[in-house]
Amino acid sequence: MRMYELWKVTAAGKNTERLEDEGGPVLFPRVCDAEEYFRGRPDSWGAECRVTPVTVGLA
Repeated sequence: MRMYELWKVTAAGKNTERLEDEGGPVLFPRVCDAEEYFRGRPDSWGAECRVTPVTVGLA
């Protein structure tokens, strides 16, 4: 299954931070969902978001 991770990039691409919670990376079913979530975060000002596709399988 294709899901999307959200990364916050600051300082001209030198600092990157993956959006995570207690269980690991936060995944989104669509790119637009990840972008919308990023725009709603107060720490997103002055940063870019990068959405990365990942493949999630059943264990």
